[in-house]
Amino acid sequence: MFRITTSLSLASLLVCACSSTSFISGWKSPTAQPLHLKGEKVAAVVLVKDMVPRRAAENRLAHEITERGATGIALYRILPDATAGDEEKVRAALEAAHFKAVVVMHPVGTKQEVHVTADPGYHRYYGGYYAHGWTTAWVADPTYEVHVDNIVTVDTRVYSLEQNQLVWAGRSKTTNPDNVDEFVMELADAVADELERAGLIE
Repeated sequence: MFRITTSLSLASLLVCACSSTSFISGWKSPTAQPLHLKGEKVAAVVLVKDMVPRRAAENRLAHEITERGATGIALYRILPDATAGDEEKVRAALEAAHFKAVVVMHPVGTKQEVHVTADPGYHRYYGGYYAHGWTTAWVADPTYEVHVDNIVTVDTRVYSLEQNQLVWAGRSKTTNPDNVDEFVMELADAVADELERAGLIE
């Protein structure tokens, strides 16, 4: 179904700036049926290597799932010591506890985009151009503004235990995420919108 893996440090992905999230790809299983999860248990999983930010992120994701009508529960509350290779153990525990679905968020990369804008120094209007040009040798003295965006890429997958399959997967990018709560909340909103567009939730 899925693997519990270690990945990037969530803290290393966050910067202080205004964030925005958009999906760059998405996939829906051709055999997936709508998810009827109102009041049902849904496991929240965030695959990062550090336990403290992982727990914070899973708590936030569980909260966002609950806000949408299901009962979101962070995976670490069910299996606090789950590690790589525990797939069968995780699945058995979730099925025994009557979970209906799993939402997995997996940060897979971060990069910087540098944007440079230049003011070439054209400060005179038409009326002053000729006098300035004839009397002196004009040399442009441009000024530059440099802006750096931090881009975080996340894979999100939604599994239906009831249907026994991966029903949806998507890759998103978030520009300048600020903190764990806002990052996960914004991403959860975007995932919910994508699932609604895919006809998997109402």
